[in-house]
Amino acid sequence: MLEFAELLTLNPSGVTQDDVDNLRTAGWRDEDVIDIVHIVGIFNYLVRMADCLGIGIEPEEAEHLQELPFHGHVTPKDIGNAVEPHPPTPSPSTQRGR
Repeated sequence: MLEFAELLTLNPSGVTQDDVDNLRTAGWRDEDVIDIVHIVGIFNYLVRMADCLGIGIEPEEAEHLQELPFHGHVTPKDIGNAVEPHPPTPSPSTQRGR
């Protein structure tokens, strides 16, 4: 299942019927496969949005990163280049009264 999740993350258009059949052979039901696809998709979406907006890890959570088994094998992301918000642009409806 984790290999399937990795494939969905790295090459979603590369998923084949054989990949789904392998999950079925391993005991996963069709409902489970749909759940896996949804969870992986939502997770990837949220991670990409956080990366794009420069949302970092809370300092108290960052302390636990060293406990992860893959800690020394991952290059940290350069976070902190958050997108600066622009002042709201007045909509045409708010400018009519002027």
